[in-house]
Amino acid sequence: MVFIMTANDKKHDPYFKDILELARLLSASTVPEKVIETVLNNLCERLGKRARCAFFEGEDLKLRFWAGELPCPVEGLKIHKDSIVWDVVKKGVAVNITDPHQTNGYTHTLLTPVKIKAIIPLRYMDPLTNEEKQLGALIVDSGKEE
Repeated sequence: MVFIMTANDKKHDPYFKDILELARLLSASTVPEKVIETVLNNLCERLGKRARCAFFEGEDLKLRFWAGELPCPVEGLKIHKDSIVWDVVKKGVAVNITDPHQTNGYTHTLLTPVKIKAIIPLRYMDPLTNEEKQLGALIVDSGKEE
């Protein structure tokens, strides 16, 4: 995407250039939910796996977006606090679970436990505080226990 500097933009301090470009990008982009949905659908299609995203809503971590065979209520699904997904988000380190025994001792959120999956914590740098913030998790799984 190309950003064009307008006469109005040139009046502002160069310090704000990044903010102006970001605002222009956000206003020109599609709805964030649509972007997430597209990414998950592409992952599902290319990998042949289920893909879903959980995001923080207050103190809760909720599944809000998914692709592939996964029944999930429209209002989302609250991730169990004793699940491996919560553990990965808290530690901030991605895991690739290849042995079903790696999930022993955790509580499963879904009715049918899925024990073969990758969990990637999602974070971002808050530009105002310069602190890393937790956003949620990307979860990709086989859709069944193997």
